[in-house]
This record gives sequence, structure tokens and C-alpha cells, in this order.
Amino acid sequence: MKLIVGLGNPGKEFYGSRHNLGFEVVSSLAKKFNLRFKSDSYSRSEIAKCRDFVLVKPQTFMNLSGFAVRSLIKRLDLDPKDLLVVFDDITLDFGRIKIAASGSSGGHNGMNSIIESLSSKDFPRLRIGIDSPKRKSYLTDFVLDRFTKEEAMDIAAIIGLAVDCCCDFVDFRIDYVMNKYNKRK
Repeated sequence: MKLIVGLGNPGKEFYGSRHNLGFEVVSSLAKKFNLRFKSDSYSRSEIAKCRDFVLVKPQTFMNLSGFAVRSLIKRLDLDPKDLLVVFDDITLDFGRIKIAASGSSGGHNGMNSIIESLSSKDFPRLRIGIDSPKRKSYLTDFVLDRFTKEEAMDIAAIIGLAVDCCCDFVDFRIDYVMNKYNKRK
């Protein structure tokens, strides 16, 4: 069993924002497998289950995502290596994806929360590049804003590639998945 967690913020005002790219990926995965999300009060998340994996959209806001992840890892009796966290990353060029077996938070508040809650950095993560604002002082506005018209034309293909990567994570070893997807531009 694998646990795939997409990071984002709940609420219509955040729908379609750069910071909700993780939500969009797991929503696309659910659609691909005809799964429906249901509210789970135990983990304060929306979850969709199938035989091989559980999809999660924490409803605690980004900065508290660790609560949902820790709750589900414990309840499902999973090893953190069976977890894949999908999130936006301002340090990667727009559209580039990168999967890793472990690592730091890179300053991402959702990842900080998960690392702190699990007391470990040793779990896989899929970073999706959203680029960075021209001025660092606009960072919050940038990540909470919608994609530009030019970016929006490419976002479906980027989400599709991330969905493929998540599917491979379920079926293959992490080193195979890293070799396959980290070479792409």
C-alpha cells in the first residue's frame, strides 16, 4: 500500500493556485482511477482509496499538513518510504518535475510540517516546478496566485506527467522512478 499526499490549501479561493498543484495532481489521479474523495475526520483530510494506494488532500491548510500525514501513516501502519508527497516548488523551473527518496523541505511550509510531524526527512517527494517570482517580497502572492495564460496552456501536460510519475511510484522502486523522470526537462 502506498500513500500519495498532494499538498494544497482547502477552499474555493485557493483552487487553481500555484500552491495547490499537489491537490490537482491527486485529483487527476483519482479521476484516472474513478475514485471519489471522502471526508476523513480522523486525519482532517479528503481521502480516496483503492487496493494499491490511498490519495490524500489534507484539509488543515498547508502549514499543518503533517498532522494528516502522521495520522494516516499511523492508522495504515505504513513505513514513511511508502509515502509520496506531491507539491509545488519555486526552486525548479516551471513544469520541471523531480522525484527524490528523501531530502530537506527546501523552505516549503507544508514539507516543514510533514518532516517535523514524522521526525524524519526520509520519505519520497515529487516536486513540481512553478518557477519563482522576480522579487522575493512577492513570494506569498506568487504562490497563491493563478497560473498565467501561457503557463495554463501547459499545466494539463505537467499534471499528466506528474500523474504518470505517481503511478510508477506505486508500481516500481524509487530509484527506477527517479531515473525515469528526473532526466526529463
